[in-house]
Amino acid sequence: MLPEWAPNLLVFAGHAPLVLLATGLVIDLFVLLRPKWDAGPAAATSVYVAAGVAAVIVYLAGPDAVASVYQVDGVTTVFEQHVTFRWYTLLFATIYGLVRLGLSFLPAVQELMITQVILVLVAAGGIYLSWQTTTAQAELVHRYGVGVQPVAEVRQQQAEEEEATPQGFTEREDAWSWTPTTPGAWKDAMTWVDGAPTDVQSFIFQPEGDGPPGLALYLRDATVLFTAPVEMRTADIRASLNVDAFDGTVSIVHNVRGAAFYDYLQLDENRLRLARREGSAVRVQDAADYGLQGWRSYRLIVERADRSGFVGDQMVVSGSDTPASPGTVGLRLSGTGLVRLRSMAVQPIPVEATEDTTDQQ
Repeated sequence: MLPEWAPNLLVFAGHAPLVLLATGLVIDLFVLLRPKWDAGPAAATSVYVAAGVAAVIVYLAGPDAVASVYQVDGVTTVFEQHVTFRWYTLLFATIYGLVRLGLSFLPAVQELMITQVILVLVAAGGIYLSWQTTTAQAELVHRYGVGVQPVAEVRQQQAEEEEATPQGFTEREDAWSWTPTTPGAWKDAMTWVDGAPTDVQSFIFQPEGDGPPGLALYLRDATVLFTAPVEMRTADIRASLNVDAFDGTVSIVHNVRGAAFYDYLQLDENRLRLARREGSAVRVQDAADYGLQGWRSYRLIVERADRSGFVGDQMVVSGSDTPASPGTVGLRLSGTGLVRLRSMAVQPIPVEATEDTTDQQ
């Protein structure tokens, strides 16, 4: 049972990898100075294996701590740093622990001076990664209060605030708009075509500079596809997104007929792609390289058989395909990291307008 002052493992075990890695390094240095200390290598190996276990615990404890990251100025940047270095620390500590464990069965190799020097240098690099993780975690805990309030209490507080605050989702006739104002209520307004609401941790963030607040969506090696429950054949879709901290693909999906049947505008690193997915088959209509760093306003116009993708006011991709059956509109996220969203709005394009355009052509 964890103490009341440390309601989740991120606070309780957050410094353990750094302490254990530093302890292992001290033992390694002592072995270099006292080569005849027979128990030294075994002691160092045990400590490094323990560091790997601690890194796994810290990594798995992270999502619960997200529940406490709520409407706090500047916390998003620190959280992104913590997520990144926590992952690197996990990789290093587990791999290095296994390497040291393997070397314990090769004493002749382990006792070589060159081997010991290399191991010390590598361990020092791992300590740097763990130090960065711990520094960001300490700022989250001591500056922003992440993890020092029981998660159940935080979620109860959020639920009470959400009940008294509009969820930011507005549906009128055959159009809808979404400007997030609460971290969790939006999930009930969406239809989850692929994945589940529990695959996404979400919180409201306040930017450090000027600008409106937004919704941060955190995934860890997951895929979700959610849409608003409004079907349409044509659509004018606008979304304000920041995908800098996401390792994976983000797609604005439309004419969604199922988890594997939809059309989409995909944001993949610095590349835009217009495509249609039908089961296992993907048909790309157009693709182009384009810088997607920072906040971007995306627009996707779907007119019967024609599609056009914009970044700001510039059309970047366009293509055509057979007219799709009516379907819903939403987002598909696949990968690990943070996707930030300020707003999304969808309205149909009158059939008369598309027919007039076709006649003129």
